[in-house]
Amino acid sequence: MGEWLTRVLIYAESAWTWLAPLLAVTVVVPFAARVIHKFWVRPIIQVRLDDQADCHGRTPLVSLQDGKVVAQVMYLRLRIQNRGRTTIKDCLGNWVRIRVWSGGKVFDFAHEVISRGWAHYPESKQRNIPRGEAYYLDVATLLLSEDKKHNTLWWPDPVPPTNMMEFLHSLPPGKATYLFEIRVNADNARPRSVPVQFVFDPARSKLSFIPFNTRYPGWRWRWWWRARRDR
Repeated sequence: MGEWLTRVLIYAESAWTWLAPLLAVTVVVPFAARVIHKFWVRPIIQVRLDDQADCHGRTPLVSLQDGKVVAQVMYLRLRIQNRGRTTIKDCLGNWVRIRVWSGGKVFDFAHEVISRGWAHYPESKQRNIPRGEAYYLDVATLLLSEDKKHNTLWWPDPVPPTNMMEFLHSLPPGKATYLFEIRVNADNARPRSVPVQFVFDPARSKLSFIPFNTRYPGWRWRWWWRARRDR
């Protein structure tokens, strides 16, 4: 009896030496495969701002009442693209903070998070972005005067909240540097926080801004270096 039990224990021990790794593989491999697959197909928010016409360009301002052109404007927009392999769900752009340098002083507005709308998409402040597609988020609009020397910043629909408009209207007139901290959120993608800095000059017919592209590593460091140099 003792010899038989010893043989059984020896056999069980030898069987466990190869059975344990097999069981571990059957558990770990499917889990790892699911994690890798989820990472591989995840949606990716890419934000870009550059000198291309889709980000900063001229367009006529048309009256909704009679369809006539009432002015010319220069828009400033962020290009939001899905670089992942699945659709971005309910993407939304928020103004988190505004800082303005004007007349040798610094002015800050950080009372609340303000949701902004998409260009040519008045239906909702949120929208889905399919794989590879790109849509545009409005940041600022330069309203051009007829003589091109008395241009003003204009904030189209959706009109910002009253307290923000009071802040913007209280700024000293003339040349100023604006910094918008913008966070692009989505239900199923990692958010992107980007700085948008531009110089407004009433005598210039375009905005001078710092370009960036979150696709490339080190983009924030390069932006920071240029921002310090340009202020």
